[in-house]
Amino acid sequence: MLRVDSLEVRYGRLVAVHGISLEVGDGECVGLIGPNGAGKTTTLSAIAGVLSPASGTIEIGGESVGGEPPEAIVRRGVSLVPEGRRIFTTLTVEENLRIGSSTRKDGEVDADIDRMMERFPVLRRYAATHAGKLSGGEQQQLAIARALMSRPRLLLLDEPSLGLAPLMVDLVFELVAQLREEGITMLLVEQNGRRTVDLADRTYVLAGGRIAMVATGVKDLEEVERAYFGGDAAVGTEA
Repeated sequence: MLRVDSLEVRYGRLVAVHGISLEVGDGECVGLIGPNGAGKTTTLSAIAGVLSPASGTIEIGGESVGGEPPEAIVRRGVSLVPEGRRIFTTLTVEENLRIGSSTRKDGEVDADIDRMMERFPVLRRYAATHAGKLSGGEQQQLAIARALMSRPRLLLLDEPSLGLAPLMVDLVFELVAQLREEGITMLLVEQNGRRTVDLADRTYVLAGGRIAMVATGVKDLEEVERAYFGGDAAVGTEA
C-alpha cells in the first residue's frame, strides 16, 4: 500500500530525514517510533503531502505521489489524523465528521456518521456540540472518526496518545488494535514505543532522521531500549 524509498526531507539547509525507506503492506499496522526530533512527524508530513521531499520516492498503491499536494493525496485514499488532533473547534461534532467525508461522492455518508457514533458513543452524546468543548480524549476520538469518514485505503496516525490521560491512552491503543483487526492499513507514529512495538506488525525506529532498526515484536524491546533510548523507562509511555 505504501512504499517510501530513500526519502530525504529538508527544512531549508537542515536535513531532517536522511534517506529513509519503509513499507506498509495492505492490511498491516506499521509503527514509526523514536525520540523527539527523530523525524517521525516530518516523515508522515511528507507522505501526506504537507511537506515536499528533497529527494527519494513515495508510492501509494504502486503509484508515485511524492510532491503532490495534500488534497491530491487525500483523493488517493490517504487520511491523516494529525498531531494535536486539529479538529474544527467552532464546528459541531457532526459537522467535523461531514468534513471528513468531503471527498466522497456516494450516498452513504449519513450511514457512516451513524456508524462512527456507534463506535464512539461520546460523539453521539455531543453531536450538536461545538467540538472545542470536548475533552482532549474526546477530541482525539473525533479526529480518528473524522479520518475514517473518508473510508481511507491508508490511515496515518500522528501521535494519537500525545497529551492524554492514561485511561485515554489505553482507549486509543485499544481502538488502533480494533482497526487493525478490521484490516485497516495504518502507519502509526508514536512516542509510546513499548506499546507500539507490542501492537504493530513491524516497527521502524528512527534516530537522528535515520532508521536505526526494525522491531518485529516485544522480543526486540531490549535491543531498542539498549541501543537507542537508554533504558526501559524511555520506551514506555514517554518515548
